[in-house]
Amino acid sequence: MLTHVLNPLYRSSCPVCGGDLTSRDIEEYGKCPRCRSGLDSSLNVFTLNKIIEDELWDFEEFFKTTTKGLTPWGAQKTWIKRILSGENTVLIAPTGMGKTTLLIAYALFASNRGKRVLYITPTRALGKQIHERINWDAGKEYAVFYDSGLSRRKKQALLERIGNGDFKILVITNSFLGRNFELLRRHEFDIIIVDDVDSLLRSEKNILRLLFLLGFNEEVVQLAKKRLQLLWRLMVSKSLNNEESYYSIVKEYLDLDAKIEASLRTLKRRELIVASATGRIKGLMGRILKDLLQIDVSGITIYGRDVTDSYCLRSLDEASRELAALVKTLGPGCVIYVSPRHPFKQQLVKLSEDLRGILEKEGFKIADATPVNVLKLVSGQVDVLIGSASYYGSGVRGIDAPQSIKYVVFLGTPVFTVSLESFLSNPNILTRILIELAEKTSAKSLREKAYTVRRLVYYLSPGEMRLLRNVLKGKIPEEAIKPNEKLYGKYVELKTLYSETIDEVKKYLDVNTVLEAGSITLLKNRDGYVALIPDSMTYIQASGRVSRLYGGRMTHGLSLILETPLLSNLVKGLEMKLRLINKDLGFRELKELDLSVEKELAESTRTRSGEWLLKYRSVLIVVESPTKAKTIARFFGKPVSRRIGDVNVYEIPVKIGEEIIDLNITATRGHLYDLTTDPSIDNYGIIVENGLVAPVYETIKKCRVCGTQFTHEASCPRCGSGVFSDQKTIVNALRKLASEVDEVLIATDPDIEGEKIAYDVYLAVLPVNSNVWRIELHEITLQEFLKSIERKRSVDRNKVLAEIYRRSLDRLVGFSLSQDLWSRFGRRYLGAGRVQTPVLGMIIQRYRDYVEGKCRKIEFSLGSPLNTKYSLCVDKDSSLVDEARRAGKILLRKEGEEVVEIAPKPPYTTDEFLVDAARRGIPVTLAMKIAQELFEAGLITYHRTDSRYVSATGVSIASKYLASKNLKNLFKPSHWGMPGTHEAIRPVYPYDTDDLMKAFTEGLIPLTIPLTGLHYSLYDMIFKRFIASQMKPFKAVKARFSLWVNGILLGTVEVYTRIVEEGFNVLAGVKTHEVLGNIEEAEVPVREVKTSISSRTFLYNEGDLVALMKKTGIGRPSTYSKIISSIERHGYIIKSKKKLKLIPTKTGIMVYEYVSTAYPDLTSIELTKKMEDLIDEISVGRLNAAEVIMDLMQSLSTRSLITVKTVNTSSSPL
Repeated sequence: MLTHVLNPLYRSSCPVCGGDLTSRDIEEYGKCPRCRSGLDSSLNVFTLNKIIEDELWDFEEFFKTTTKGLTPWGAQKTWIKRILSGENTVLIAPTGMGKTTLLIAYALFASNRGKRVLYITPTRALGKQIHERINWDAGKEYAVFYDSGLSRRKKQALLERIGNGDFKILVITNSFLGRNFELLRRHEFDIIIVDDVDSLLRSEKNILRLLFLLGFNEEVVQLAKKRLQLLWRLMVSKSLNNEESYYSIVKEYLDLDAKIEASLRTLKRRELIVASATGRIKGLMGRILKDLLQIDVSGITIYGRDVTDSYCLRSLDEASRELAALVKTLGPGCVIYVSPRHPFKQQLVKLSEDLRGILEKEGFKIADATPVNVLKLVSGQVDVLIGSASYYGSGVRGIDAPQSIKYVVFLGTPVFTVSLESFLSNPNILTRILIELAEKTSAKSLREKAYTVRRLVYYLSPGEMRLLRNVLKGKIPEEAIKPNEKLYGKYVELKTLYSETIDEVKKYLDVNTVLEAGSITLLKNRDGYVALIPDSMTYIQASGRVSRLYGGRMTHGLSLILETPLLSNLVKGLEMKLRLINKDLGFRELKELDLSVEKELAESTRTRSGEWLLKYRSVLIVVESPTKAKTIARFFGKPVSRRIGDVNVYEIPVKIGEEIIDLNITATRGHLYDLTTDPSIDNYGIIVENGLVAPVYETIKKCRVCGTQFTHEASCPRCGSGVFSDQKTIVNALRKLASEVDEVLIATDPDIEGEKIAYDVYLAVLPVNSNVWRIELHEITLQEFLKSIERKRSVDRNKVLAEIYRRSLDRLVGFSLSQDLWSRFGRRYLGAGRVQTPVLGMIIQRYRDYVEGKCRKIEFSLGSPLNTKYSLCVDKDSSLVDEARRAGKILLRKEGEEVVEIAPKPPYTTDEFLVDAARRGIPVTLAMKIAQELFEAGLITYHRTDSRYVSATGVSIASKYLASKNLKNLFKPSHWGMPGTHEAIRPVYPYDTDDLMKAFTEGLIPLTIPLTGLHYSLYDMIFKRFIASQMKPFKAVKARFSLWVNGILLGTVEVYTRIVEEGFNVLAGVKTHEVLGNIEEAEVPVREVKTSISSRTFLYNEGDLVALMKKTGIGRPSTYSKIISSIERHGYIIKSKKKLKLIPTKTGIMVYEYVSTAYPDLTSIELTKKMEDLIDEISVGRLNAAEVIMDLMQSLSTRSLITVKTVNTSSSPL
């Protein structure tokens, strides 16, 4: 529990009965007092877990029997728990990890319990193998398999048997599903198992057939299709801030959602279990499958893989003898793959033929890579197999011989080859190649074209992008998009840029033959101009033949790519792609390897040890945001996802050290609980009893129409809608997930607000899993994630108490002042708060100073050599304007000059970041939203910080970037202070905006959010400020000039006339006026003179206000934007149209004057700062939160703002 005297009450949160209970009840007993006092037989999280545990024990015994003594290992146990609960389940794991063994055992287990099973395989060979294994394990003829290789009479007999339903388990192939769907549709299958789901997902028709077999009908499929279309319209409408359109689409979406749910309730649906080493899901039907089944079958992970990845660059005409020597050294057990889409395929085929001839002369037995010949390889009749490196080919997917296949050789890197015209039709790729060409040719015009393309496609939907690509490629006529004027206008511009880029690329390739652009390679060869993209999925599948689960361990193997030196970038590009999936993967040159060591490892890992060597555990990671959850999951590959109610869970297994960890990552979507607004609870939701304090919490509800959040009401208090989401569904999902795993790690934001969310998660899952820990991520990177696991700790209860006090403080002061305002003015929309009120006072006082200091502003537009604007304030009756206009020029007179050293500023803290964002015209609320998204996407460090400290990791990022731009001589590392809770705001990659765009386009950084111009703008601001902070100061000559008009002194200006020593100015782009260096006096023409009414005191913008809050010590990095938005939301301020200056309204002035007069001490800056300091003191354990809350309540009581009510013991929930 938190403390003896502060014991929060959580309404409707008992995991057994759903009643009320306190934090003490949860931590000590796991249930409420009523449930502790008697037995409960209702269906709840505990009874469900007991049922599944009993089922799991039965299955494990059955598994041992059918597999002749084997016990399910960790991953299999995790999968079967989910399967036994009736959930649609995805088994994405590397080849050879026991997926098929588990599926066969479960098919038998389920059929023994009266369930009918359909088992779908990709090929006849695999189907035959599955059929034989099922019958072998069952000890009798148990499964039926339609073998297309049988005689016509036997096939006809099998079709009749299938039609009559004479089977318990039916094994079929994908092609049988396509040809005999109506025959299958006669039967109701309880369970459908798809082994190697990739091959099934290739056909949209087969996806639709699968949906029908699972119990869905045409009406539901069409409704789901429409829902997906509406979802995209919602995203576009929101991104364009079209509020009216957004709410209209929301209502349409909710109506459609209700129709789908109503239809689904009438359908009998079946369980789907799918397995694959890699998953690819494409097209509309694939998205509908994902939507209806609430699972995403596309994923890829290669944990447990034990392969030495190597390469050698050789002339294809001279490589055959060297490869033959390699095979002779390593011996039998080799598969040679020819890259079928390689631009030099003909030479590679000839190389394979030459190699075959040499090896056969050496006595090796060579055969084509087919399932039949694999059996010969196992039996020793064949030594080497030769096949095609095709993703869906039998040579890649149909081979399973872990004891025999020890090494693979790729003749050519597996690639996709695309014509240049088709490749560049993708606007994102077009941008990427334009930037690369600009860098290689130093042509600024190409960079400008890249930015133009990016601007044109920012807000296009995926469908609109596909449409543009197809029109550019000529697959769709231009007339098809003419009715859409906006899209057609973009197309016309894009078409010109597309044609010009093709010409530029061809011109470059005519001279250089190859253009390397990160992982992309453009080539001019005999067939024309082509783009080559490394095929990482095929490489993983094919190389995976050498490393599979065998005898309780992963076998070791060697993989070698032979590539021509001209296309060496293909190997580099493949390495980049693989490192997206696993950061440890990389290629070594063949000459670096000791082949005798490789051979010994291959042999030693293929002997059965008799013991299970792989360690395994499952972990639930809980964060606040779905974006952060997805970003973390993408550290280790492409995760699969599942939905539990409204909750997305990303799952991906990863090998860390000698342990395989099955990560399940999900998000709370912010706070789970907030203080109740139930009017029957006294003291605005805070119960007080005999010196004990119990804030009362309820799950947060969010209106699905207008987005308003509330806790107690039965409908939205703003718009009245009864359609809302409830965080109770998140709590229930967290409990289910926690019951499935070995450990729970809570990775909410590293501040007191994040700590309170972590504590609520801890309480939610504690009844089903006691192994719960807190981890902190100060940046969303793989390295930080791995470090945080090592630094796991308990929830910091002092920080939780600090947040409870902060929220109670806001509630008590805010609600009491607001209710007084309602009573006083009769307007229920008015509100006041402990920080908002003094900040409103700052705005009002500034406005009064502005009015008092009004003047006449003169703005001069000056010509060469200054080419700038100069302004000053004068009295209203000043004649200076007429003097300047008559003169038509200003005299510039040098008053002095000196050499100065300019040091860079430190990296951003939150307040400084918001100040600069405001200068760019970006409101602080929007700036914080964008920064949050950049943080969650893993692009910047935590953005709510007072620290300027830069870690060693941050310093190394600056070093790498400057080295990549040939600026290492300007590098001057600085930590900017001592370590604290957080770092400064900085990038997590050594990528400027151009580099970032290139990395996203190639897929080298997983993109979890769409990046808009605002994202790039603020990222650029953060990046440049940080890199500059790690650079040397620059020295420059600074000259001071006075400005005169007809003998009247206007003022002075200071300019740099010459850079003496380079430093961070190279990045910052400091302007110099070299022509003024040797001038003592000069006449500058006045191009224009403007006058306006202004003031000697400028109005605050939002950034200025943040700086003032920081200076006076009120507000915190996490609250700056909330304070300003709250004042604006109440209608107390407005913003000027152009410069977004803050102007108080009459209502704002009226409210402030009343509150500051009636309660001067309560709304003063001094007391507000003291309250903020109390939060800090509680967070480190120096003050008792309950006592401070009681003191506050007493203080409000003496001002007659509240009447402190205590409950008697008999009615107390505590």
